[in-house]
Amino acid sequence: MPENRKMKKLIEGSKYVVTSMGTKDRPIVTHGTYEGIVVVGGADAVVIKMGREHRDLKGRLRLIPTHVILSIDIISEPKKKVEKKTDVEDLYV
Repeated sequence: MPENRKMKKLIEGSKYVVTSMGTKDRPIVTHGTYEGIVVVGGADAVVIKMGREHRDLKGRLRLIPTHVILSIDIISEPKKKVEKKTDVEDLYV
């Protein structure tokens, strides 16, 4: 990677569209706000609070295992910096 390019990080409170593997014919597209990362049974998963695009599921959390993510589109990032949580308890389910 060229030295002048910064690596992007997922930021809590940012809005993303995550495309992940679904069925053979259709991927799963999740619109929402990034809430963090959890570990479930040894696999990491991105936590997305689903937005209004999901109608009845709005406000629910979707855990998307990182190994099935195909793409992440950045829609918006918060202007203020969000304090990073360091509690190990928050990382494991």
